[in-house]
Amino acid sequence: MTRLIVITGSGRGLGFSIAERLAAGGDRIVIAEKNADLAENAAGTLRERGFDATAIITDIADKASVASLADAVRELGGADGWSTMQLLLTALAGTPSGTLKRTSSSGS
Repeated sequence: MTRLIVITGSGRGLGFSIAERLAAGGDRIVIAEKNADLAENAAGTLRERGFDATAIITDIADKASVASLADAVRELGGADGWSTMQLLLTALAGTPSGTLKRTSSSGS
């Protein structure tokens, strides 16, 4: 069964390696990446290798951007025959601005 998998922070490094591995297994991949060049290059590389991949520019620190990602994934499901998303992986690196207990959904 082909799965639709969204991987955030997958424009390079560990996230891209995960995307490659899952794509090689037949999964459809959404590269959700803040950096447009990284996103397009990563998805393009996967497509050149014969895999099903698309890039969606996403800043997961921004609530509106995450909502746009969800909308885009829904549209992919309808327009391109992709099934609903089965898996969301986050492969991000960064420094949090506070403890998990003190951090709100707005990042403060």
